[in-house]
Amino acid sequence: MNKSLLTNLIALLIIVVGYFVDEYRAQLFSVGFFALSGAITNWIAIYMLFEKVPFLYGSGVIPNRFEEFKKGIKNLIMNEFFTDENVDRFFQGQKNSTAAHINFEPVINAVDFDQMFESLIELVLASKFGGMLMMIGAKEALEPLRPNFKVKMKSVVLEMTKTDKFLKALEDNILP
Repeated sequence: MNKSLLTNLIALLIIVVGYFVDEYRAQLFSVGFFALSGAITNWIAIYMLFEKVPFLYGSGVIPNRFEEFKKGIKNLIMNEFFTDENVDRFFQGQKNSTAAHINFEPVINAVDFDQMFESLIELVLASKFGGMLMMIGAKEALEPLRPNFKVKMKSVVLEMTKTDKFLKALEDNILP
């Protein structure tokens, strides 16, 4: 529906209601006539921007000066929005996203790397290498690797949380 027509009809309705309500007649007339006059004035002003009205100064200004408007808008966008400083600030903002400021270290410290190590041992023992490891003591032979595994896995996972791929996935799927 045309919003201008709706506004005009509501203003006319307020004027008509003013005829039938004695108590607030003056207020309803004022509101209705001011709303209707404002709506009509705005409609005429918009019409005059795009259409030339004979003998009316300033009408048809957009078609008459279209090239100037086009150049002015281009100049505004290129010189005000796409300055080197604004473009640099935009890309810097991408680097400094919310996800990049999250400290994952406490979360990674809460991960049970012992359980990961146990799962790795189970996987290795179930593989082709399992039989060979059984000859040298299997689980007991791999146990001295546990402390180094935990330290290395913590550092690897922490480094992974700083990659662009991880941060983008985090922002896309978790953060608002």
